[in-house]
Amino acid sequence: MASAQTWTRTSAPTNAWTAVAASADGTRLVAVGNRFIYTSTNYGLTWISNSAPITSWLSVASSADGTKLAAVANSVYTNSGTVWTLAFTPGSPGNQQAAGAIASSADGTKLVIADYLLFTPSIYTSTNAGATWLNVISSPSPPWDAVASSADGNYLVAARANNISSSIYTSTNAGTSWVSNNVSSVPFIWTSLASSANGSVLLAAAAPLFLASTNAGTNWTYAGYAGLAINKVACSTNGNVWFGVSSNNGQIYSSLNAGAGWITNNAPRTNWIAIAASKDGNRAVAAAASGGIYTLLPPPLSISNANNKVSLFWTTNEIGFGLQQNTNLAAANWVAVTNEPVVANTFYQVSLPATNHPQFFRLAAP
Repeated sequence: MASAQTWTRTSAPTNAWTAVAASADGTRLVAVGNRFIYTSTNYGLTWISNSAPITSWLSVASSADGTKLAAVANSVYTNSGTVWTLAFTPGSPGNQQAAGAIASSADGTKLVIADYLLFTPSIYTSTNAGATWLNVISSPSPPWDAVASSADGNYLVAARANNISSSIYTSTNAGTSWVSNNVSSVPFIWTSLASSANGSVLLAAAAPLFLASTNAGTNWTYAGYAGLAINKVACSTNGNVWFGVSSNNGQIYSSLNAGAGWITNNAPRTNWIAIAASKDGNRAVAAAASGGIYTLLPPPLSISNANNKVSLFWTTNEIGFGLQQNTNLAAANWVAVTNEPVVANTFYQVSLPATNHPQFFRLAAP
């Protein structure tokens, strides 16, 4: 297994963190844990403690632009600015329920929560950013442990607890109806789910079991290997870049080719508990259960100009990144530079003819 991708500890305080979320570009981050919610608007460089109820936060979700947040601590709280507001408490008198996991559509209007109590565990959805909620599925025990959503909020996936068949369910209509994925009974607890933007690529973790689907849950295959022991997962919007953290062996893993190969990361060995990724997988954030918050950033790209040539350099310590170019920094149609990099000392180097036209370059994962 190759080793690459360096993680850096941020200025966020040490805490019993439980969950993290990121905006699509990775600029805005949110972390929840025991008692506190912290947010960052600059890739984790600085963090601000939010004026939120002091409680044991369990899960958090973010819209693609990072301006709409939702977190659960048995009840659901939302934040579309600076104030966290109680939005919903599941259950009713005589039917106690508690929200333990939450997921959001890209625009932040569609939310889904999973109830983890044993009485009558349910899944609730909202189509108006948490203003009103609908109980879309109730079941006898065991409870629901994890949920994930596509970008449009129509494709949902939810996982139930261990030791039962049909423990993973999917919906293609925003939760109106659900289909069992016929995942066989396993003696492990599902702890995390992740979805690509279109809902076709799904990841499910129940350490040491790690499954993936490339057809929206119709079929699942084993995606890990012995010793991986991933308990929380995340993926890029195109489903090509995968991340996994393990609290068992204390490592962060990543795959840049949809699970075909895995690399370990240059990160402290600790009890990792949460991970989230930007839309392209170039940036990510991870949190320890009793420690700090770390971020993954693309390696620095250097440029020089001499003899009518432009040379670009980046360190060989970071593998899996390719050079891309564009004539418009704000445009989305970045294209891969086809020149093969050469290794000079400890740097990859690509040399291109100098031009009289603006050219922009960046490093990106596949």
